[in-house]
Amino acid sequence: NEGYQSVLVLCSDGTVHSCGYNGYGQLGLGDVTQRNQFVQLPVLANVIQLVTGRERYTACYAVTSDGKLYSWGYNGDGQLGDGGVTQANLPVQRTGGTLAGKTIVKAFGGYMCAFALDSTGTLHGWGTNVTYGPLGNGTLANQFTPVQCATSVADCYTTTYDYPVTLIKKTDGTLWGCGAGNYSANGVVAATVSSTFVQLPVGNTVVKAVIGGTGSYNFGAALLTNGTVYVWGYNGNGQLGVGDVTVRSSPVLAPIGVRTVTDIAAYGNTSEGGLVFLMDDGQVMVSGYAGQYMNGDYNSNNSYTPLPIVF
Repeated sequence: NEGYQSVLVLCSDGTVHSCGYNGYGQLGLGDVTQRNQFVQLPVLANVIQLVTGRERYTACYAVTSDGKLYSWGYNGDGQLGDGGVTQANLPVQRTGGTLAGKTIVKAFGGYMCAFALDSTGTLHGWGTNVTYGPLGNGTLANQFTPVQCATSVADCYTTTYDYPVTLIKKTDGTLWGCGAGNYSANGVVAATVSSTFVQLPVGNTVVKAVIGGTGSYNFGAALLTNGTVYVWGYNGNGQLGVGDVTVRSSPVLAPIGVRTVTDIAAYGNTSEGGLVFLMDDGQVMVSGYAGQYMNGDYNSNNSYTPLPIVF
């Protein structure tokens, strides 16, 4: 859960429990009263996925084993997908717009927006879409009722805050991006906004992608099946791990050498971030910003190439 001072927990029996701040009903308990102990949410059962929106006030989403989507909490930007902007203090099933009749398999919380993937591989989105077009549906208009955004989708990746970028992995292993164009993090070399998904030149064997940075300092990375990693975007603190601080407007391979990478993650915020690489032998390596020693360097030096971490 990435909510603001609120905690939601999905248990193995498919129930959801919450505690903490509840000013916008994000605890899903039917009111706006703060809780200092975990309480089980009513309505929900057989939940298989629980996610939150990536904004301070927090909208929450749950997918059940029978393919239903529920949302509740903050809705000032239309992120609940009910066609309005009124908060919901209890989980409510969402079937409006293009979600009608669909079996939902996964939900994704974005910045002031959200997405749901159905069993046919169609991606649906809703929420705030002006200025940057993070829904990728070809418009810069808000969509408070779910609309179709893309087809043949296998996974979706969103940014954590402002200047929103959305990446999707398609079922053919290709990677596509839309949204804010700062530092070309959305895949547009010209660094311009794109309200439609554009393909990134990283081939068709993508396993996973990540987006890092906030406040326009966006950067991205994509892990391929052969264990190599493409990186692109903002690089002012060496977060791309390519040996310098030059922005990459098009993806380039990170210098991993003969070893292979099995997982990747982004860390930090604003321009102060980096990438984490999990190697095939269990070694963790980090590139990027070192403030507060967050990259593991004892001298707090930025790492411009992947730096081994000693545990």
